Amino acid sequence: MLSIQYEGQYEGKKYGGLRNGLFESAENIKNGIDLRDKCVNEIQGLLTPSDSDEAKIRKFNEWLTFHNEYNTDPDSAENGVYPDAWECISALEGRSGVRGPVCEAYSRAFKVLCDESGIPCVLVDGEAGGPHMWNYVQFDGAWYGADVTWNDPSGGKPGAVSGRETDKWLLVGANTKPEEEDETFLQSHPVSNKVSEETPGFTNGPVLSKMAYEPHVHVAGIPVTKVIRKPTCLGEGLNRRVISCQECGAELSYDEETVPALGHSYGAYVYNNDAKVGVDGTETATCSRCGAQDTRTKVGTAKKDDASNPGTTKPSTPTTKPTSPSTPTTKPSTSTGSPVTTATPAPAVGQTVSSGGASYTVTGAAAVTYAGPSNKKATSVTVPATVAISGRTYKVTAIASKAFAGNKYLKSVKIGANVTAIPASAFKGCTKLTSVSFGNSITSLGKNAFYGCKALKSVTLGTKIATIDDGAFQNCAKLMKVTVKSTKLSKVGKSAFAGCKKLKSVSLKTTKLKSVGKNALKGTAKKLVAKVPKSKVRAYQKLFKNKGSKTVVVKK
Repeated sequence: MLSIQYEGQYEGKKYGGLRNGLFESAENIKNGIDLRDKCVNEIQGLLTPSDSDEAKIRKFNEWLTFHNEYNTDPDSAENGVYPDAWECISALEGRSGVRGPVCEAYSRAFKVLCDESGIPCVLVDGEAGGPHMWNYVQFDGAWYGADVTWNDPSGGKPGAVSGRETDKWLLVGANTKPEEEDETFLQSHPVSNKVSEETPGFTNGPVLSKMAYEPHVHVAGIPVTKVIRKPTCLGEGLNRRVISCQECGAELSYDEETVPALGHSYGAYVYNNDAKVGVDGTETATCSRCGAQDTRTKVGTAKKDDASNPGTTKPSTPTTKPTSPSTPTTKPSTSTGSPVTTATPAPAVGQTVSSGGASYTVTGAAAVTYAGPSNKKATSVTVPATVAISGRTYKVTAIASKAFAGNKYLKSVKIGANVTAIPASAFKGCTKLTSVSFGNSITSLGKNAFYGCKALKSVTLGTKIATIDDGAFQNCAKLMKVTVKSTKLSKVGKSAFAGCKKLKSVSLKTTKLKSVGKNALKGTAKKLVAKVPKSKVRAYQKLFKNKGSKTVVVKK
């Protein structure tokens, strides 16, 4: 636990990547491990043979909170004054002032102590009022939340013991709402699990108990079947039958069942009108689930040519016809003229097809979702209002979640008039995105929709926007101006503009804004001005108060 993912300076040397600059040599690493183990052994010495896992966890929390003070100047770590503020050793030694640990150190130290005691424990991180790390710990058949950092709040008297130490955030469940708090633990601690802003999230698995820990006998609930993997035409599916405790939600047991592949579901065979002299024609059927096709010989459709093929009999009329107008085909004309040609088969609902440099998933008879550009390195992309597929016109009504997430090439995007929402994480991490043109049908921006779009400078939202969800523009470091033309905007989520350190202007026309989430304006420019309707100045001054900015000015 002596490695970090951050960059900084130490004695004039830049360090970063997987190893802290303090541990460049084998000798330094050994000395660090020895010091860590010495501290762990001293803390473990406070335990008794009769201590239960719960008692051990509570002692670890008590020791870490009473012997540490949250770093009073975390920025000092970045310029080399104290570069191991993130390391477990800073909390295991017990430090205060500018030598104190930050959340990552508290969490790593807690994990080291649990590991030593054989108690399963993992690190968890997310945006809990800002970048944060905490733990999930398992015992007695379930996983519980533990936030040692929040159990050692800053304030009170300076020094390691502040008088505010607590176990309020220890062994809590997903639905636990600690005393004097407005949110449940899972609401205040949304998990993202990412190494950095530039890297995608990872999953560490545990599902929290619904309730806080209380010693009790597990009561098995009704078995629930969870679909782990849906079967496809050619691939097996997997279902899991889970029995959970009906009181705490702990998974008591489960078994798995393999679901056989579905096999293709072909429709009627359609004659292809491809018979040649002396050669029978073919007919094709299409799978309604995956679009796969099966082609077979249509016997008795060979063409007659008396001069070159006198033995050929007169072709029979194909008997295979489309079962409905929606199954297009090409069939011979009954007259002596040219064959009659109709459109190609329509793609099935759920099928993903390519058209015009992008892929689309069919969602209805005349609607598709934009799945992503074919050229992943395209710098400019248009999500059209409509698209032609198999000779039919479809409305592009949605964008797939994470359709552009992590794209390092995209600079500008234009969104068509029929798209109604920007889903969660759709453009998350598009670090070069500078320009977005929104269609006027958009009513909502999903969670983290434009999170980390560091090059985005200005945003204008249309007249139908009603919701800007949590973290929608979080960490858009160059975003300076936001204009919302809608009179229907009613909600701005938590951390919606947090980390937009250059944001100076927000213009709102809405008179229906009822909710502004926690830390919505945290880390924005000190001279941020929010222009609002004259009739709402006083109400919105109260609404924007304590939302992360102490200097925001609300005026007409």
